[in-house]
Amino acid sequence: MKTNREKYDHICSQIAAKDQAAIDVLLPGGVPTQFHTIEQYQAKPITVTSVGRYRRGFYVKGAEARITKKDIEEADATLANWVAPALDDIMVGYSYKQTYGTVSGAYQYPKIGGDVTLAWDAEALSPEIERRRALYAEREGHEPCAYCRKQTPSGSMVSGTIYYRDIGGLAKKTCRYCSPTCHGYDQCGHEG
Repeated sequence: MKTNREKYDHICSQIAAKDQAAIDVLLPGGVPTQFHTIEQYQAKPITVTSVGRYRRGFYVKGAEARITKKDIEEADATLANWVAPALDDIMVGYSYKQTYGTVSGAYQYPKIGGDVTLAWDAEALSPEIERRRALYAEREGHEPCAYCRKQTPSGSMVSGTIYYRDIGGLAKKTCRYCSPTCHGYDQCGHEG
């Protein structure tokens, strides 16, 4: 007699096999090993770690999780009601290193290439990188917003006071912003 874990794993492997076959039909060439995003006016490569299907309400439980009869029934119902995924259901998993650790997550497949900050090819990000360089480049008679760093005419800048916690208790500083909205966002950021 099979354990609940064995039954559950068997059903999940059948679902995964059907999903993978459907993804192979939708993306016959597969997915490149990396895509790019914009970081500090450069296209930064991000490693693709997985390609899978997002399914609302059904998540495969890890090896340490306890499997109940209800879990098996949910997995069985998912297999019985299986429908081929659309392109929007395909998720591209990613991972990249930052200064203080590794960041991982997933994007919908159509978002990569559909968003101005994400592309499969680094050259596709060039227009957005140049637009940002022009927006944030130093200009005469302008100064950067303390929050968004956008160059704004000095005469239209707004002064705002930020209250925050410091070692000695409550502290404050006055900064210049392009709008009251940026002042509010900066205050929220300092409140943590």
